[in-house]
Amino acid sequence: MSRLMRTGTATLWVDRTPPSKNHLGKSGSRGGWRTERALVKSWQGDLANLCLAEKVPRGCRFVAAEILLTFPRRAAKRDPENYRYVIGKALGDALQDAGVIDDDGPHRFAITGLRLIVEPQIARTTVVLRWRR
Repeated sequence: MSRLMRTGTATLWVDRTPPSKNHLGKSGSRGGWRTERALVKSWQGDLANLCLAEKVPRGCRFVAAEILLTFPRRAAKRDPENYRYVIGKALGDALQDAGVIDDDGPHRFAITGLRLIVEPQIARTTVVLRWRR
């Protein structure tokens, strides 16, 4: 890929799904914010490494992300917004760590789609990044 490309895409895969916000430690419970922070940091590190491996360019003006969460079994009800917190926080910070963007504010980074599907025996997070330099 040429360094001069002004736009581009990359697909990142992680063979697990983030926890729902409903399953993170509540304030005052055992673990609480420390557990939440450790989970976000784990996702952040994995996503930053994948950005580097996929050669997502540094210094982008804007990055949009579409996220697909694949679960191995159907749950009674899953609210996509409960998953947005962990994956959104981790991805924004990972893009900064990898030097892709200088700030993860809405002027540099946005999640443009988040979908949940069921596929037997598969747990996967797929992130499609689209960038402008």
